[in-house]
Amino acid sequence: MWQICSMFATFFLAPSRFLWDHGGMARPLTLTKNLKDRVTARVLARQCSICGCAVSIRLSANRSYLGGHYFGKVPKISKAEFQRAKKAGHKTERIGNFTLRVLNQDPKPYGCFEYWECESCYNENNSPPSPKNL
Repeated sequence: MWQICSMFATFFLAPSRFLWDHGGMARPLTLTKNLKDRVTARVLARQCSICGCAVSIRLSANRSYLGGHYFGKVPKISKAEFQRAKKAGHKTERIGNFTLRVLNQDPKPYGCFEYWECESCYNENNSPPSPKNL
């Protein structure tokens, strides 16, 4: 009887910190929070930017993902806009041993696309050098 009263008090006095277990016991919410992080929120279908194969990405509730590698958004620029930026001129910048021409005006993008890579393309490009090539 005492155990039932203590469970009743625990659940109703602090409902934000405890959840009911199927066994009738109150359990701290922090134990079940990790389970929420592992639940898949949704699945995205994208294409690999290198080989063009279909990539299925599983998004989790904690904002992590599995199934591919994301490198950000790349702006789309029209040829006419690039010519306008090119007419504005350029300056020469030196970075280390490299001399680069940098446009004075950035071209205005009309859209962007997400850059995703599949596992095989990512591993192919980021593989460590083999001892034969050294």
